[in-house]
Amino acid sequence: MTYPKAYKGVNTLVRAEALDLIAAGLAVILNILSTAALSGIDAMHEGSDIAAVGVMGAGIGFFLVGGIILIVGICSEVFMFIGLKRASDDEPRYFKTAFVFSILYIIMGVLSGLFGSLGVLGLILQTTEKAVSITVYTLTIFGIRSLAKKLDATEIISLGNITLAAEIFQIVVNAVSDYIPGILEMIASVLSFVGYIIFLIFLTRSRDMLASK
Repeated sequence: MTYPKAYKGVNTLVRAEALDLIAAGLAVILNILSTAALSGIDAMHEGSDIAAVGVMGAGIGFFLVGGIILIVGICSEVFMFIGLKRASDDEPRYFKTAFVFSILYIIMGVLSGLFGSLGVLGLILQTTEKAVSITVYTLTIFGIRSLAKKLDATEIISLGNITLAAEIFQIVVNAVSDYIPGILEMIASVLSFVGYIIFLIFLTRSRDMLASK
């Protein structure tokens, strides 16, 4: 194994991305529960007792799933932080920079949580958090591609290019969906979930490459 520390780091990143994928799936359930609760409230206004029970159940489910998403998200951030630090020992150019930005991402996440609803300031914080997240994601791909070039792993380089192209396309759709709500928002959500899967596949293949060379 040529880069054992990078292998350990990428393996940890695989765990982080798997948790992100779980969180994305739970977020879909959360939206369903939210929609069910709102529908139930409308029925309650018409005097339906069954609707009242349904709203209570949806509300409890909403808070439970929301709590699980929070815990999964925190674990994912910890794994990402550790993974980037480990990988940076073998590939300092990109992974070390990604590690620094991951610290900034955690800070921006906390600030967005505290002040995200404060008008222009909240918008700036949320936008900055997204930009930092994209930077970490991109630098991680660059770091793995750098190692793949040294190991002459052309398949991983090509997969990295596909992953990067998928990220750019997703960013564009997300940006447009902010101004054109409706069906485009649903497409953006689906693309986001697909993006997690593509990145997870890329990380898994990269881990296997590092293990075999």
